Amino acid sequence: MTIEERMEKVEITLARAKRCNRLLLFVVMLAIVLLALGAITPGIGTPTTSGTRSEGEDVVRAKEFILVDENGMLRANMGVGKDGPLLALYDEKGKPRIALSVDKEGPQLTMRDENDKPRIGMLLIDSGMGLTLRDEKGKDRAFLAVGKKEGPRLMLFDENGTLVWRVPP
Repeated sequence: MTIEERMEKVEITLARAKRCNRLLLFVVMLAIVLLALGAITPGIGTPTTSGTRSEGEDVVRAKEFILVDENGMLRANMGVGKDGPLLALYDEKGKPRIALSVDKEGPQLTMRDENDKPRIGMLLIDSGMGLTLRDEKGKDRAFLAVGKKEGPRLMLFDENGTLVWRVPP
């Protein structure tokens, strides 16, 4: 495989990642709008510094929220587990497709394909951030990271998971 062919594949993968990022941005913006609407709705209070609300305000407290469609199929789940909060979005077949979570390492976003294989992973930790792109078998194919100490780096892998290109070398 020539460098031009490899670069073309990287460009195609990048274009897919950009489309997924636009979808993610839409979902995040929708969540922000919904949260903002909830904050200005009468009867909904703002948390105090202690994390509790004043007496007399309407409050919904739960460890988990489940959203279903008109057929009763699971479409979204928001909850708090032992590792932290999680928001999961499901497709029309009830398979998890997008998960946004925060644990002790930091926030992370995972996008899965229709076969439940993780295809895109984004992670933000104290030492930096990373983006992993995986093929249909779940093998890493590209990794882009920006670290506080290491700086930016890009790694490309073949179908066997062998490193074939790295910047910086």
